[in-house]
Amino acid sequence: MATYKLTPMRLALIFPELGLEAVADQIGPSGIINAAHHLCRHSLRINQYSWGEACHAMGRNAAAFAVCITAAIAHRIETPGVCLRGMARRASTGNLNLVPSVYAIMRARLGRDMASRFIPASAGNMLVVSH
Repeated sequence: MATYKLTPMRLALIFPELGLEAVADQIGPSGIINAAHHLCRHSLRINQYSWGEACHAMGRNAAAFAVCITAAIAHRIETPGVCLRGMARRASTGNLNLVPSVYAIMRARLGRDMASRFIPASAGNMLVVSH
């Protein structure tokens, strides 16, 4: 089972879609989840049912990561809600691993050398996903 830990500051760097750059050093995991929910509902236009389905299937932390991944690839997909629901379905059958997607986005956005310094995070107020 892989465990992935990211501080709010690291998440803000990897996923600027969350809009946390200015406050990342002042929030914890619940603030990240709230930001992901806001991103889900307002920017991605994913309905509440799909967010709830994702939270139920994979937990709120993983759902927040899934929304971040969806936002990062939104330019390549037609309907973000379908993407999130697909991840929720895979999670409910035990066939979802978000870690490779998060790492691939991190490498693409920050570069390979910078991304390798971020894994694993060892201290701080972190959002944790295990799969």
